[in-house]
Amino acid sequence: MQKGCSIPEVFGDKGHFLRQLEQFEDYLKYYSGVYLKIHDSKTQKELLQMKAAAELKLRYWEDALKTYEILIFNDSDGLDSINGKIYCLIGFGKYDNAIQLCDEILSTKPNEGGFLLNKGLAMKKKGDSGYKEILDKVINDNSNSYNKAAAFALLSNKEKMLKYLKDAVSESPIWKVEAKYDLEFDDFREDKDFKKVLEVKPLSKKKRKNEG
Repeated sequence: MQKGCSIPEVFGDKGHFLRQLEQFEDYLKYYSGVYLKIHDSKTQKELLQMKAAAELKLRYWEDALKTYEILIFNDSDGLDSINGKIYCLIGFGKYDNAIQLCDEILSTKPNEGGFLLNKGLAMKKKGDSGYKEILDKVINDNSNSYNKAAAFALLSNKEKMLKYLKDAVSESPIWKVEAKYDLEFDDFREDKDFKKVLEVKPLSKKKRKNEG
């Protein structure tokens, strides 16, 4: 056990470690074995958030949606959880539901880059040409470099996508993991320049459970 850490903190640290290694299936097995043994609410929430993130990476849309519903039930104002739910809806192909939920948040928080990005993604998937206008807001407002990279990816602007993705990765290596799995970058999966930025091998073609 790590010196100076409580038992709940150690459980949380192991979860983060498995996530950093991209061992998402292993994390889900770990979660199912330890969650009920933890009675610290903060650690429970942290483990649940990592569970949802792992399920998203694996594109286990149904499982992730259920996990986000639990998180939202416990914290109805948790924007990250609401945005995660929206992402699941997009993965399911429920674009109208996703757009409606984005609009509910954007009606009071019009500059939330993550919700604008998800709205643009849902609109593009739906075939609504208005997605370009929404993504322009992501690019021109105060969104972070990663959101801008994702927006340019959806706009098929490879040069600017790579520029902002490099910026994001230089700020934090966590963005390498996000870009490897996020829907916004699916059109660039086999692009050599994209893979060079992330220093990744081609993604496995193993069939993913519940992939939409």
